[in-house]
Amino acid sequence: EESQAATVLSLFPQLKSLELKDLPHLSGFCSNSQNKVIEFPFLKSMTIYNCPILEGFICRYTSEGNQRISSHGDLFDNKVAFPRLEEMSVSYLSKMKMLWRNPLPPNSFPKLQELRNVFPASIAQDLPQLGYLHIFHCGVEEIVSKLEEGSDWEATANFKFDRLCTLTLSNLPKLKCFYPGKHITKWPMLNMLEVVECGKMKIFGTQVNTINGQLDSSIHPPLFLVEKIIPKLQHLTLDSDYIAMISDGQFSSSLFHEIKTFEVSGDGAEPIDFRMSFLERFYTLENLTISCNVKELFCTEGETGNEEMYAGTLSTIRNLKLEGLNNLKDYLWKQDVQVGHILPKLETLEVHDCDNLISLGSSSASFQNLTTLDVSNCKTMKYLDTCLVFQGMAQLKKL
Repeated sequence: EESQAATVLSLFPQLKSLELKDLPHLSGFCSNSQNKVIEFPFLKSMTIYNCPILEGFICRYTSEGNQRISSHGDLFDNKVAFPRLEEMSVSYLSKMKMLWRNPLPPNSFPKLQELRNVFPASIAQDLPQLGYLHIFHCGVEEIVSKLEEGSDWEATANFKFDRLCTLTLSNLPKLKCFYPGKHITKWPMLNMLEVVECGKMKIFGTQVNTINGQLDSSIHPPLFLVEKIIPKLQHLTLDSDYIAMISDGQFSSSLFHEIKTFEVSGDGAEPIDFRMSFLERFYTLENLTISCNVKELFCTEGETGNEEMYAGTLSTIRNLKLEGLNNLKDYLWKQDVQVGHILPKLETLEVHDCDNLISLGSSSASFQNLTTLDVSNCKTMKYLDTCLVFQGMAQLKKL
């Protein structure tokens, strides 16, 4: 209890790092019934992980101290300040809806450069140093909240993430939109994008809906106008739903010509019908990761006999990583598939957590350029491959 005249309470003057992890009964970090700003003067790093009933970082009570004031799902309010905070990680907080809703004091987070959750429009319009944004495993409905009361709601909000190079949106089942109003978003430096299981939000679009030249406020613009951002990406991760959306023909096949690394992700038990022909739009693809339960790798139903097409599509791939392909029985690919012809430049093959494989099942000419073979946690595997196959691995350096 400080003097009543003080407007700021300074806590833990030597504390530089704070981690709150796996605290199932934690409802708040500290309580405060006074109308004062609580400051952590030297805190640089904060991690909050798996605190399921944590509703507000500071528990506010009425002046009588007998009733808690609801935070409405906001983790922080405008009565807490971290003037030296540089890094924050927030995940697995089931009661949290947003980091802030109320306007923040100017010195609340002046040094914050890396965020891992949502923020208000006043913050999102001024993040010139933000380089990495990761939002995952939470129940947020929007990434940026609406402008504060008194602002021009009909005006078009402008968000420009000048230095953002990595954006991850993963396992956000309630996410509806980036911003619940008219907006224009620019991502000039974005080169790594992951979008997985954000089914309610429209991620990609080719144009903004307009009425008489003005943005249509009744329809949320997509997160990305693909003509502006996809050509600059080098690393892209999508789930099967977004792959299907791109595959329906509404986007140009040249949009992904700079992609070097592509990952197909998903954690569902049902087999996914992922067709390798989707990759024909990736002209310079070098690294391919498939970490979902696909039905088949090559020659899927309706594409039998298209080995020549595969050879042109996948001929640039040097590194192939396969994880959790439990729908594949006995072998990675059918015995008559000439993998060496389809993947002529393959240098690294990783196979992990494929529980129903007996062996890789390759032909003798499959891996003439292979230098690294990494196989792990394949429970039913009896042998890697035949002696004839290994005789053809003249370049193998790491097994």
